[in-house]
Amino acid sequence: MVERRTSPCLTNGFGESLRNLDDARRRLVYAAVSERVKQHSASVQVTADGEGRARLIWIVDVLPNEIAPYIDAQMDQAALAMQKALGRNAA
Repeated sequence: MVERRTSPCLTNGFGESLRNLDDARRRLVYAAVSERVKQHSASVQVTADGEGRARLIWIVDVLPNEIAPYIDAQMDQAALAMQKALGRNAA
């Protein structure tokens, strides 16, 4: 049995709400709604990537499609911040 916790009421200051947290799979799912974004659903998962390495898989679906370039740029900035915080370079 896989442990899954769902907490749709947990919302941060950016309008994102946690939808699912699965510790065993090292995966979380969140959603966001704003004036500019009709739908923003995302998942983040950490997987093993060789000895002493991990890979972060971040999948985001947004509507309207016109907002995608903005979201892409925000994700790029977040990835750089994660790399800096972890003291690692992207492979």
